[in-house]
Amino acid sequence: MFGRVVIFSLIFIFASSSATPQSFAQSKADLSFVSPDTLITLREAGLLIRITADGTVIVEGQTFDFDVGRLKMKISTGEVRKLVGEIEKINYFSLKNRYVDEADGCPRRGMVEVDNIISTSVTLKGKWKSVVRYEHGCLDLEGSSYPQELATFEEHVRQSVGFKRP
Repeated sequence: MFGRVVIFSLIFIFASSSATPQSFAQSKADLSFVSPDTLITLREAGLLIRITADGTVIVEGQTFDFDVGRLKMKISTGEVRKLVGEIEKINYFSLKNRYVDEADGCPRRGMVEVDNIISTSVTLKGKWKSVVRYEHGCLDLEGSSYPQELATFEEHVRQSVGFKRP
């Protein structure tokens, strides 16, 4: 009986100690999915939101409702991975540099308002790209923002940091 307890204890200790390095290696592999140079920015309505690879979020600027000054917070690396996955899914680096009028591929032109400029930029795996669009200036045929996948990505950036538009 004593022998079984010793053997069971040794198996338990061995299993516990071998699980820790595996978990660590697994979490390291998860982090490697996000390139260390990752930087996602969203600029709109007087605000600049920056998200780095480790989940650090810096919000600067002011809106019409309140002055945010400079806030710093953190989101999970899982949330950063989701944003990076979306960047790859929408093929961000193949988007045009701007979406303002028909010359940029806009199916329909809406109202261009200078204060409704939305700019995103992404640094990822040594590449950098910026895309500018007028929120109501470049529309699809149904009247929604064009390209819709870019507008959806912008909304996901806002949601990931808990920013609600005024």
